[in-house]
Amino acid sequence: MMEEEASICPNMPYRLLEYITAGLRSTVDSEKILYSSRRVYFPVPKLYMVQAGVEEKRQGITTVRYDMRLSDSYKSYEGKPETVPEPDIEAVVHVYDFRMTLAEVLDYIENGTVPERLHDYTGDLLSDREVCNMTMATFSREEIREYQGWERGLEEGREEGREEGLIKQLVMQVVKKLHKNKPVDTIADELEEEPEVIRRICLAAEACAPEYDVDEICARLINL
Repeated sequence: MMEEEASICPNMPYRLLEYITAGLRSTVDSEKILYSSRRVYFPVPKLYMVQAGVEEKRQGITTVRYDMRLSDSYKSYEGKPETVPEPDIEAVVHVYDFRMTLAEVLDYIENGTVPERLHDYTGDLLSDREVCNMTMATFSREEIREYQGWERGLEEGREEGREEGLIKQLVMQVVKKLHKNKPVDTIADELEEEPEVIRRICLAAEACAPEYDVDEICARLINL
């Protein structure tokens, strides 16, 4: 029994337990056989979860193969783990986390580079190339481009935010000097900035005197 997911689901052991129970029940021909003295034989159940897709939040993906257990969801008594009795029902799901980060996806598309963590994967289910191709099949090239544009826009937004923060900090420093009636050249010298830069800030500040609202000054600088 195998389930494919794009994200982690801690309830997968119980979900697959329900699925496999329904599947095993279908192998019993009748209620009479089930309740008779004759043993009913079943195929050996195996539970797998395959995770494939792009990890949008870019969390660290380091482990390819691990197990999830139903017993991890059993409650302890009075909040004490040591009081949990040995469970009589267990379900083990073998997880294969083949998700890729956006950077890994783009590197595979452009250069054919397989993520390093997959190099140590033994390939008991799929080869590393099949894993990557399966992830690629989850998304169209247009969707990958959208992710790429989103990531680039996010970085540009961070850069723009840093620049705006530096400008606002400089305006605040200039305003303090203006409250002391210092001339442009003196302010530029004390702040170690180009006189032309300080002159533009002072020009924008003149329209905001005597309060010198910093946000309004920054807004006026855009139109100068």
